Amino acid sequence: MQSIRNALRTARPVQNTPREIIRNSTPQATAARADRLIVMRERAVLATLDNDRADLLQQLHAHLGSRAFADTLSHMKAPRQVDALRLLPTDKRAAVFRELSTAQRAIWHQACKAEAMRDESLRNKLLAPLRAQWQRLRRNNGKTGA
Repeated sequence: MQSIRNALRTARPVQNTPREIIRNSTPQATAARADRLIVMRERAVLATLDNDRADLLQQLHAHLGSRAFADTLSHMKAPRQVDALRLLPTDKRAAVFRELSTAQRAIWHQACKAEAMRDESLRNKLLAPLRAQWQRLRRNNGKTGA
């Protein structure tokens, strides 16, 4: 039985591994393949963002790894990059952030700064009536205490 297996194993034609095929292929074919991979990854990220599926985005990150995920984000528009990073949990976001380019980091920092300013203005807008009421009470208490 073992000899039959050995005979079958030696009778098969030698097949190249995918790594050898890529190594032996022409540069144009490799570039075209890389472009197709980038497009497929982008579409996957955009689909998860459009459907607001953080779980699928986490699976995609686990599958691609932080570096490939950051590279995929680099081909997308700034708001989409920020949306994708926001959907990731903080530990995975930090791992991807370490792999981002300087320009991508600047986009993220700018978005965080804008969000902080929006939060500040919203907080001021919501607290304005309370502050006015508090000042009225202070003025009234000062008049009655004199």
